[in-house]
Amino acid sequence: MSPRKAILTFSLVIATIAGFSAAPAYGILIEKVVAVVNGEVLTLSELQEEGKPLLRRIVQELTGEEQKEQMKATQQQLLEAMILRRLQLQEAKKEEIQTPPAEVTAAIEGIKRRGGFETDEELKAALAKEGITFERFKKGIEEQLLLSKIVTKQVTSTVILSEEELQRYYQEHQDQYKRPLEVKLRHIFIQVPQRADEEEVSKAEARAEEALAAIRAGMDFAEAAARYSDGPTAKEGGELGRMKQGELAPELEKAAFSLPVGEVSDLIRMSGGFSIIKVEERTTDPSIPFAEVREAIQKALYQEKLQAKLKEWLDSLKSKAAIEVKGLEVSQARPPSLESSQ
Repeated sequence: MSPRKAILTFSLVIATIAGFSAAPAYGILIEKVVAVVNGEVLTLSELQEEGKPLLRRIVQELTGEEQKEQMKATQQQLLEAMILRRLQLQEAKKEEIQTPPAEVTAAIEGIKRRGGFETDEELKAALAKEGITFERFKKGIEEQLLLSKIVTKQVTSTVILSEEELQRYYQEHQDQYKRPLEVKLRHIFIQVPQRADEEEVSKAEARAEEALAAIRAGMDFAEAAARYSDGPTAKEGGELGRMKQGELAPELEKAAFSLPVGEVSDLIRMSGGFSIIKVEERTTDPSIPFAEVREAIQKALYQEKLQAKLKEWLDSLKSKAAIEVKGLEVSQARPPSLESSQ
């Protein structure tokens, strides 16, 4: 199997089935009850099976007390996630939500396409490397589909956004919807040679003064640029195009964003010579129009409301449920299956 498939397999399995793995997990496990959720038992072996990829990484990367503490914290997080998932699955059962086999098959086929697996055998082999049987993987997919359906019914379908809410969000988050001011410039640059003496500097300055005087006398700036400028845009009439605030040298930026539009600057002394600029256009309002960011606002606000409603729903399930947590004890011994996998 290619390295790409191996990497995809690990991330795909974790994202898709939230850590489900095959039994047996770590050799011989005592069926200790770690929680009871509305009469349904969650065991230590289930928790360890679910967290096998994460726990394996902890065993491989940490030692001693640090390993023990991280194991305990991770198992506690896994237990909380298992309780929430069990509550949602119980709710799906109560609502008589089902996942037809055809949907599960279609989901697995989609995973195979995205992961680059051409056959079931390739997928099964990749899962086996993570200690996951195909049947457990399939069951995990089925449960994920059930979770998606119950969340859609109880949460997602209740998230409604009005145009007024979008407009209000835009007004309250103006700082997020700004872009740098822009200026359109033409530029004449008269170069001063490196290590130039005073005479050479004076000659360059005189040439720059001549160019500026010609412009003041009525010569078109573009013509003056073509005749006098040493800059790379001389043949284009000194056209620099649009520049954002912060992109210009400080000496030029000060003039570019203070001169009236249509005006020509005085000589600007630069480190390598003398510059003259003409401001042709300049934006004055950094605000991005609502129409340009409406879709982004809709997505951001939708996610904000969705997460709030999801938390509210999950909190409601927890508050109405009979949940008994028995507590966790983390063994200091390394699971044999993990030691052999290093």
